[in-house]
Amino acid sequence: MNNPFRYRLSDGREVETQARRVLEVQADAIVEHLATGGRDATLPGLGKLKLSARITRTGRNPQTGEPVQIPARVVVKFAPAKALTDAINP
Repeated sequence: MNNPFRYRLSDGREVETQARRVLEVQADAIVEHLATGGRDATLPGLGKLKLSARITRTGRNPQTGEPVQIPARVVVKFAPAKALTDAINP
């Protein structure tokens, strides 16, 4: 997380270190959950992180134009919550 967010979470009471630790623990828990078989993780008021499978596909090398195989993989997608979308687009 960026410093202004940690500072705001700490509310200026010199507990920025504790706020940073809370955010790190939360992020670690989400990563562990998704890495060990969880299909999604909800962040209340922010949105949902979902795992999505991508299939193998053919792409192009932008420098040479040569076709290259892009391997299948699992990616994380973020779906924003309605509250977040409404706050950004009043």
